Amino acid sequence: MDVVLDFGCWAKPEPNALAYLAASAGAECELVYVTLPPDEQGRRVTARREDTPATTLLVTGDELDEWRDLFEVPGAGELEGGPLDQPPTDFADWGEWAAKRWPSLAV
Repeated sequence: MDVVLDFGCWAKPEPNALAYLAASAGAECELVYVTLPPDEQGRRVTARREDTPATTLLVTGDELDEWRDLFEVPGAGELEGGPLDQPPTDFADWGEWAAKRWPSLAV
């Protein structure tokens, strides 16, 4: 079964962690990079918040601008499903890193 996760990977370690978690569950993972103009990003954030307020993080336009400046474009290796980078030295594996990064994620 194919599943699409609309999950923003804003920092370089995130695609590695998600690919690790997918492989740990016996699944394959493909990162798809989609670009949107800033005004469309804002429109979608606002619409998502209005449609599902109980499950959507409140994000202001200023926060979205700040996060956009921090965004790291995925490299060719990430987009082509290349080998995973090693997790940061403070973590035994990407699963441990993911649990720290996303505390609500069950690993």
